[in-house]
Amino acid sequence: MAVAALLVGVAVVVVVLVLAGGKGGGNSADGGVVTRQRRSRVEPASRAKLPQIAKVRNAKPQPGWGPYSGPVPILRYDVVGAPEPGESFPELFVPPADFRAQLDWLEEGGYEAVGLETVQAAWSGGGRLPAKPIVLSFDGVAGDLLKVAVPELTRRGWPGVLVIDADAPPPDSAAVARLIALGWDLEPSGHDPAAARRFVKSRFPAAARDFAAPSPESSAPPTAAVKAAGFSGATTAAGGGFAEASEPFAMPRITIFGLSGITGFEEAIRSRGQGAGA
Repeated sequence: MAVAALLVGVAVVVVVLVLAGGKGGGNSADGGVVTRQRRSRVEPASRAKLPQIAKVRNAKPQPGWGPYSGPVPILRYDVVGAPEPGESFPELFVPPADFRAQLDWLEEGGYEAVGLETVQAAWSGGGRLPAKPIVLSFDGVAGDLLKVAVPELTRRGWPGVLVIDADAPPPDSAAVARLIALGWDLEPSGHDPAAARRFVKSRFPAAARDFAAPSPESSAPPTAAVKAAGFSGATTAAGGGFAEASEPFAMPRITIFGLSGITGFEEAIRSRGQGAGA
């Protein structure tokens, strides 16, 4: 009898322990035991994988390049392509034929397009540039960027700079990955520099060292916030002048308009962004 009572006692203790263990997972409304629920975890956006393609020639310094600390023009193309009917800002669309002619003019004039990070490396004394460097930036994967602009730059061996608006829907990851693989720089933009940097770096394997201030200029974050986010420089949407090594956080981008054509384009360059074409 004593043995039987002892066995019964042990069984009761085991049952109590089992119920107590289950209780840690929470109880149902009627007192029944429910299983432990795992905390939901927000998965970070997966990083795009780069295709196995060769970088364009000017993605890295070339023989014949040398030290350079002078001013550099940064051109801004909003969209290369034709506007759709009813487009609110058709003046920002540069026709593909004009774009090709503008690149021809640059090439004939001895200009060579390079990345903005390459420019800054030369300014800091750690890199080299061609005799007449220029930076070509594009606002997002839009219009005929992939069909016209990228092939035209690639056949010349030139990289570009892709500005990505972190406040807008994410761009096509495969397209951006291809540009990075070709040697393009990525430049995040948005009203929160820190969030913009995280947005790009969490999705793409790119340095993203520079920030593109959003337009209008009045909505741009203060320089202190840009620096605090870890950027080494910033471009401004407002044109007027070439980028200078002495002003790394106020590098103007000269907007090229659809009506610039080749004449206005030439004037924009020759006047350092002060002409009718800018």
